[in-house]
Amino acid sequence: MSTIILFRGLPAVGKSFISDETGKILKIAIIRKDDIYDSVYADISSHETRNQVCHKIIFKMIGTNLVIDTDLIIDCPFRNIDELEVLSSFVRERNGELKTILCNCTDENLWEERFIERNANPHPNNILIDFKDLKKNYGNPDLEKFGDELVVDTSKSLDENILRIINYIR
Repeated sequence: MSTIILFRGLPAVGKSFISDETGKILKIAIIRKDDIYDSVYADISSHETRNQVCHKIIFKMIGTNLVIDTDLIIDCPFRNIDELEVLSSFVRERNGELKTILCNCTDENLWEERFIERNANPHPNNILIDFKDLKKNYGNPDLEKFGDELVVDTSKSLDENILRIINYIR
């Protein structure tokens, strides 16, 4: 049975870094929504349409990996619980297992530093470029937990978080 491992959370909390480290240790390929978004940016004018295309591509790639029975890491915000329900059903219907990991950063100073670093090398998907705007746009930065999802605080020890993630996946 394939396992789809989803790292989700708000911008600049550390999803990509921690998914990279997990992927290296477990030798699992990673698909990033941001990479897809950046690739279609010049060809699709609407932000909403770009996001829809990204999700369609991600679902298609997940489906392919489930058919060939390989594990896969997905790095994608998935802020909406309804979207997670759809993803969960999609994976389950194809005899896979979805493991979701909600990444947050409780140290707002660290989170703001990461946000500044992230925007030092701008990408098309970096729509919000000011940390205060990010907080204003998203309001409460705590996303709703999905089922038995693992929640990791990326301001904590990387080694501790990786150990928790590996134990959760297995």
